[in-house]
Amino acid sequence: MKDAEAQILKAFLYALWQQTEALPESVLQQVQAIAASLETRVVELNDLAVASPALEFPYRTAYRWLTANAAERGMGLDFLPTKPDESVAIGENPNIVRDSRPFQEEMRDVLTLIDQKWDQAPRILTSLNPSNTAQQEFR
Repeated sequence: MKDAEAQILKAFLYALWQQTEALPESVLQQVQAIAASLETRVVELNDLAVASPALEFPYRTAYRWLTANAAERGMGLDFLPTKPDESVAIGENPNIVRDSRPFQEEMRDVLTLIDQKWDQAPRILTSLNPSNTAQQEFR
């Protein structure tokens, strides 16, 4: 598994660990299908996490931390026209990035456990309740 794929899997496992409720059935089925051929389909976990409202924030937070990228900020102009038109308002988007600093220490600890128990990833992803299994495994 390539480093980038490992980071996707680690971030996804962290997002599962963060869940307080079971995954919706459709998401669970997709996770299990991906897990069946994890080595070749791990990148699909990224798309699944980003498309799932419950998984998206913890996944993105962990992935950004793992890849050491700065958080994307939703700031700036909506668009820049080629020729200014006074009839069209150009506004700024508010800063919509959540502050993840309070969670970073806990996240770092859980990601360390994920590294230590890396071989458990397929079992977690194929379980009937991956979120619950991840929480039990990474305590």
